[in-house]
Amino acid sequence: ISSWDALSKAEFIASHPRIGEINNLSHLSQQEQASKATPPEILTRLRQLNALYERKYPGLVYITFVNGRSRAQIKDEMQGKLGIDDQWGRDDFERASAEIVPIEVGGVEWIGELDRAIKDVGLIAKNRLKTLGVL
Repeated sequence: ISSWDALSKAEFIASHPRIGEINNLSHLSQQEQASKATPPEILTRLRQLNALYERKYPGLVYITFVNGRSRAQIKDEMQGKLGIDDQWGRDDFERASAEIVPIEVGGVEWIGELDRAIKDVGLIAKNRLKTLGVL
């Protein structure tokens, strides 16, 4: 993957399920998440954060190596990435959405975020191989 051009990497990242998604998950993802019930308000917040992230980083989907963390912990991580605190509601989401300035596709910050996502995909893959007993 590291030898791919940025567009190919971005297409690869964009095919990954969004954080908090409960449909269209792989069998291993379903197993990992089955024991972790998530309150509806956290799932709603994750949907909002995914939308804000994808507005800020066009063509990318937020990826992180969850490694046993709860969706609430991932929500906090995403809020930090976007500079959003925990005390906002629907109106704040709409305002934040309007205020987010998209990062230039292919620019330094966008490439940095793409590389971070690719690194985390590698961590996810290694963890999955360990789970399967391959490593």
